[in-house]
Amino acid sequence: MYSSLCNSVYLAHFNNYTKGRNGYKICKFTPHMMAGILSGEQCAVNEFQNPNRNASANYCIGNAGDLVCNVEEENRAWTSSSRNNDFQAITVEVSNCEIGGQWRVSDKAWNTLVNLAVDVCRRYNFRLYYDGTPNGSLTTHNMFANTDCPGPYLLSRMNELADTVNTILDGGAPQPQPTPQPSTGDDKIRSVQNWLNNNYNTNIAEDGLYGSQTKKALVKGLQTELNIQFGTELVVDGIFGNQTKAACRNVKQGAEGNITKIIQSILYCKKYYLGIDGIFGNETMNVVKNYQADNKLSVDGIVGKNTFESLFR
Repeated sequence: MYSSLCNSVYLAHFNNYTKGRNGYKICKFTPHMMAGILSGEQCAVNEFQNPNRNASANYCIGNAGDLVCNVEEENRAWTSSSRNNDFQAITVEVSNCEIGGQWRVSDKAWNTLVNLAVDVCRRYNFRLYYDGTPNGSLTTHNMFANTDCPGPYLLSRMNELADTVNTILDGGAPQPQPTPQPSTGDDKIRSVQNWLNNNYNTNIAEDGLYGSQTKKALVKGLQTELNIQFGTELVVDGIFGNQTKAACRNVKQGAEGNITKIIQSILYCKKYYLGIDGIFGNETMNVVKNYQADNKLSVDGIVGKNTFESLFR
């Protein structure tokens, strides 16, 4: 789940966050600074889709005020050097508009931060309280680690942020107008959609968003490949039924080709992030194992009939 204010979603690599919140309720809001001048997409993709980064945030706010979801709210981002805080907090990386000095942020980024905080507080039914300690509902990175984050500028405005958000929650002030941004979706999903259209004439929108039409197109691609490679004579209708399940072959490490690429694509669309290259290597095997474990399947790293059914049904 993510805020309706988002302009796009670029989710962190699964190495960089924790699934779930260990039973904690969301009751805190934690802004950080990017220590750079970036768009939300640049932060989310260049930083947090790196599998070795060991960091992420629920949201990234760019210098132009764009808002990107990086870790969905039901999951704990790795942001604040504190498990306890991050299990309870919506964490936000905010672009700076200057390097060094006060590490200022733009008015557009500030307005998006205010709007996001209002949205989070409304949906989770809490108010912002800042007292400079981890006990408040508005917390900062330097409470938990020896760091300059969130920088002098944002730190000096924490009381203002709490007062502004609470006043809006009480109906006493208008919310800042959000900065219009195009909804760009996920570039890898857009690439998958383009590949499906070019190879299987699926005629779906190339919007970077995974939904029922993209899933149906992936099933059509799978059915087409089963027919071509194994002569299964399936009806190519995009519906994963009993006949399609029966036609599926085991796909495992060492396999290459379009069926592997279709498997990688559906895994990525289901937020199991990996490269989509048509080569069933170690990364794909490990991601398949993670998917199987999460979905109570036999964990062997082999995409057999039951794993196909779970992925495509």
